[in-house]
Amino acid sequence: MNYKYNNTEREIIHREYIGKWIKNYSLENYSKDWNYCLGLSYKNYVISERTCDKNMNELYLKLSDIDINIDGFYVNEFEKNGIGVHHHLIIKSDLDFNGFKRSIERVWNNKGICHIMEYKGSKDYIFYMVKHIGKTSRNTWNNLKISN
Repeated sequence: MNYKYNNTEREIIHREYIGKWIKNYSLENYSKDWNYCLGLSYKNYVISERTCDKNMNELYLKLSDIDINIDGFYVNEFEKNGIGVHHHLIIKSDLDFNGFKRSIERVWNNKGICHIMEYKGSKDYIFYMVKHIGKTSRNTWNNLKISN
């Protein structure tokens, strides 16, 4: 399947707006900055958006069982050719780093590889995270809570 790859000025401005909104979301809603940023990839090519959303839903449900205040956003980043996807996430959690990491790994290690780090706002991870939103109709984003 061929997906049109867009990078118009309007798309760029839209991504910048989304990035700024996500960057401020945790501060405005919880009076604290994000805690963690993640990169999640798959062992095998995953191309189904339904599978991606199902996996993000499963991740949220498992995390919310141990941290009822969990919140965050994810981006499905599909490649230009439409084959393969990985996810970028930004998370607010009351779990300490080791507990959070163990929880993510329990859910994700059988699916693929996870890269977990503490969020450092000055490194602009969120703008890296949103860099492909809208470049194809499959490069989407969502709030973890709303996706359920």
